Amino acid sequence: MHGVRDMYQLMLERFDHLLVAHLIGDLTLPEAVSLRHELRQVVTQEKLKDIVLDLALVEGVDNSGLGALVAASTFARSCGKRLILYRTTDKVNEALTQAAIDGFFPLLEDDEDLLAVMPD
Repeated sequence: MHGVRDMYQLMLERFDHLLVAHLIGDLTLPEAVSLRHELRQVVTQEKLKDIVLDLALVEGVDNSGLGALVAASTFARSCGKRLILYRTTDKVNEALTQAAIDGFFPLLEDDEDLLAVMPD
């Protein structure tokens, strides 16, 4: 019997106190547990202030995936850090709105917004 294979990749880029995590693939039930665990590990890195989660290449999203994001954001806040969503797709925006959590996350819409939070 084969296990469920995660249908996402998380590619990380570190810039001093900021980490940009590019999420590629699905943000759904099969990925939610491992994504939550992986984001928690990212948050606990020392000297890290902000985690920017790039969602431009997210293909599918459901409430379990949103729950993983909420859990990661809540954990980040408890550590004095922020989880910021970047380049959210129409699917992600729609899911955030339907779940009534569209105001929960700080959002960056484009590269100009990202540059504003990047260290000099």
